[in-house]
Amino acid sequence: MWPGSDRRHRLLGRIGCIGVLIAVAVGLIFLVRGLGAVPENQAEVEEHLDRPILAYAKLDDVPYVVFEFDGRVYLDTLVLDWISIDWPPTPRWQWTGMWSYIDATTAPASVAIGNPTGTPVLFGQINDPAITSLDVEVDGQSMRFAVSGAGFAIQLPDSTLRATQYRWLDAEGNVVFNVDRASTAGL
Repeated sequence: MWPGSDRRHRLLGRIGCIGVLIAVAVGLIFLVRGLGAVPENQAEVEEHLDRPILAYAKLDDVPYVVFEFDGRVYLDTLVLDWISIDWPPTPRWQWTGMWSYIDATTAPASVAIGNPTGTPVLFGQINDPAITSLDVEVDGQSMRFAVSGAGFAIQLPDSTLRATQYRWLDAEGNVVFNVDRASTAGL
């Protein structure tokens, strides 16, 4: 053996161990960041909540869910539970319980304004599969939003705006269902 080779082997061993520890730490950071990312789509949310939902929308990076339970349609936001009580105890998105709700309906669609975060959000259910958009009339101006599936959550561009008319339209622009503000309490 060459003089000092033991010292070199120990030094190289220490450098290797430090490199492995750094790689593990970086890997954990990326894993936790990925697990803690706001869900990208409705399927991811349903996986976290272990139940189907009517709609999912990220509005200003806040995850909103619309779901039906016990004859009501709820609007809630999600919060990240870093150590869930489910197995495995990895980060999971959960409801906040700060929801708004309306009664479920058999009408073609419904609408209400909820504000679980303090910002008003239009939400509701869609029962007619022909509906592809929601036309909201505010101060004589019309704003159109694409909607699909069984529900929706929409944030108006200005939180002080109050709609006077809601029209659900089909793909050709025909009115499928109409609600005016006078007939909807609390809107």
